[in-house]
Amino acid sequence: MAKVGERMIESIYIKQSYNVAARLECPDLRKVGMSLWAAS
Repeated sequence: MAKVGERMIESIYIKQSYNVAARLECPDLRKVGMSLWAAS
């Protein structure tokens, strides 16, 4: 159960980071966010 919660928090954190990067319109950050999001 703890592991599932961990994964959820992790993916939420990554998605939030991606949203921030997209809002800043920084291609490098967006690329990093996309690869992290795809990896999860």
